[in-house]
Amino acid sequence: MTATRWLTGVGAGALMAAATPALAALDAATLKLFGGTYMSDCGHVSPRVTVFEDAIVFLDGARRIAGSNVQASASYYGDRMPPEYRTTILSDLEGGAQLIAIVSQDEHGYYVTLDGDAKVLAQIGKPLAGMKYRLCGATPTMPPASAPATSATKPAGSGAGDAGAMLLDPKFRAAYLHALGPRVKESWLVKMDGPSPPTRRVTVSGHEYVLVCTCKDHDCGDTNAVILYSSEFQVVYGKIYQHGRSTLIGVPPAATARELERLWKEQWRPGR
Repeated sequence: MTATRWLTGVGAGALMAAATPALAALDAATLKLFGGTYMSDCGHVSPRVTVFEDAIVFLDGARRIAGSNVQASASYYGDRMPPEYRTTILSDLEGGAQLIAIVSQDEHGYYVTLDGDAKVLAQIGKPLAGMKYRLCGATPTMPPASAPATSATKPAGSGAGDAGAMLLDPKFRAAYLHALGPRVKESWLVKMDGPSPPTRRVTVSGHEYVLVCTCKDHDCGDTNAVILYSSEFQVVYGKIYQHGRSTLIGVPPAATARELERLWKEQWRPGR
């Protein structure tokens, strides 16, 4: 599957005359989560893919393919998003071709698969283009989405506080704002300054999260959210409810999405 960025409505002459625009680069939160070197064999010198702030570089010995103008796209698969999918990093090569790194996650951690234009994949070679490149040295991450979901309340411990207090944790704030995406324009979500119950720890699919509930001041019934945060894996999943419309953030696995729905009803629709 290839995603191509098109530039329309601008003539070649106008492009040459205009000042060269600044190339796109990854934001700090995306780079922190998904940047680094992914290798085909972590135990040996092997072909690798490195995601930099402003480039994707494929390296196999002396062979090097580098793309610039880097952008992240969480909607690469549209509505048919695989449960292990996390994000897509796109980059441009000379001549309008693209080198694309698709980031996924399984029980062993993050890994990258390559996509792009046919000529680019042919240059990489079929065996290497079809490999999984692992983020070597990373802490193992979440299990596949097929893991059953269970929930249990535990003492809040160091995770205690309200939603606004969570924003004082820079790691939570970075992961949360990244998950919000374009919704960072909504003040009640970014500031979390509306009514909020104490945070508490819950267990979902065998992993511990801090449950954060928040709502818009004077409109809690119709504008609210439940958020799950894993400090171990720096992951945020959530459900936002606004006047009859629900939105999931953070691309939660199916089991986690079901648990978010249950937790939302428990908090904002008790007894219904």
